[in-house]
Amino acid sequence: MYIFEDGAQALGSTFKGKMAGSFGDTGCFSFNTPKLLGGFGDGGAVVTNNRDLCEKLYLLRNHWNMAQTSVRMADFPTPDIVQWAFKSRLDNIQAALLNVKFKYYRDFLKRRKQIADIYCQGLKGLPLKLPTYGDGDVIQEFIIRIGSEDMRAKFKNFMDQKSIEILIRETTPNHKVKNLYLDNFSLPVTESISKDAVRLPAYPELTDEEVNYIISAIKEFYAKQ
Repeated sequence: MYIFEDGAQALGSTFKGKMAGSFGDTGCFSFNTPKLLGGFGDGGAVVTNNRDLCEKLYLLRNHWNMAQTSVRMADFPTPDIVQWAFKSRLDNIQAALLNVKFKYYRDFLKRRKQIADIYCQGLKGLPLKLPTYGDGDVIQEFIIRIGSEDMRAKFKNFMDQKSIEILIRETTPNHKVKNLYLDNFSLPVTESISKDAVRLPAYPELTDEEVNYIISAIKEFYAKQ
């Protein structure tokens, strides 16, 4: 049995001195556009220290063909028996873009943390729940909790009028989706979060002026309630 660690939104984070992606037999990261290290499309990477898994992943990503995976054939010969696989190679354009962005990745993470700190300071004292962060965390999303579905709907309408994009997703928890047959689970915390969670802009290109404009808009919203 292998443990596949989902680190899609955690590249660069640590827990008790260990990097995300190093806890399982593999670590899986996403390069989808809105992720921490995003390309211009879909993409991702898998890391592992397990030689057998590494060889299997090389084969699975390219139709069980080791000859086109940019590895030394002497180190990773193609097996005699071929199996079904996929076409999951990262294309050259995405790789070139990500190679450039990776050089600035620590700066991106630092800026996201600065934005989160500005939000936490500026929104302090308002009747909403702010996220908390540990020393090893990275900021993929800045999620606040508004209090109720009705309040969230009003908040969304107000922010739209201010030309501020917010994201409201996962409004139906997985265990409540019909035909998944997971309704035997009782997950009151998950259900509560799904009713009032809102994602504020937190991408590193935001300026302090723009972040403060968002904070001012949120304060104005609550002043009118």
